[in-house]
Amino acid sequence: MVEENPRDSSASCECQSSGFALVAVLVFLLIVSAITSTFALTAWTRLKIASNETESQRFGLLAKA
Repeated sequence: MVEENPRDSSASCECQSSGFALVAVLVFLLIVSAITSTFALTAWTRLKIASNETESQRFGLLAKA
C-alpha cells in the first residue's frame, strides 16, 4: 500500500484556496471598475455637454457681430 505524502495534501489545499482567492479578487476588481466607470462616463458626458454649450454661445456671439 502506498502512503500519501503529507506535503501533497497540503499543496492541493493551498492550490484550491489560492484559486478561490483569485476569483474573489477578480470579482472585487469587476465591482470596483463598474463603479468607477460610471463616474468616468458621467464626467465625460458632462464635459461634452459643457463644451457643446460653450461652442453654441461662441457661435451665437459671432453671428450677432
